[in-house]
Amino acid sequence: MSCDEESQWGGVKTASWVAIFMYAIGLPLSYATLLVHSRKAILTGKSTPLSVATRFLWNDYEPWAFWWELVEMTRRLVLVGFFVLVSRGSILQMVLGS
Repeated sequence: MSCDEESQWGGVKTASWVAIFMYAIGLPLSYATLLVHSRKAILTGKSTPLSVATRFLWNDYEPWAFWWELVEMTRRLVLVGFFVLVSRGSILQMVLGS
């Protein structure tokens, strides 16, 4: 890549790294914060405005497993994001991804 091409795409590259960071780190962290703050209401079954607003995160699970969506989100991010970087097209990539 020439110097002109690099300077031309530098802003796009920076914006893409910001977007990756926001999605891969920011979204799980935001969800975790919301769930931690609404955990008492979820576990006791007493609705609060926050527990109602976060119902899309925990409603499909038993109340004691309200955090399980974070585990699933992390699993999907690792399978899609991390394993793309590991020895592309190799047996190692397939073994780690299974």
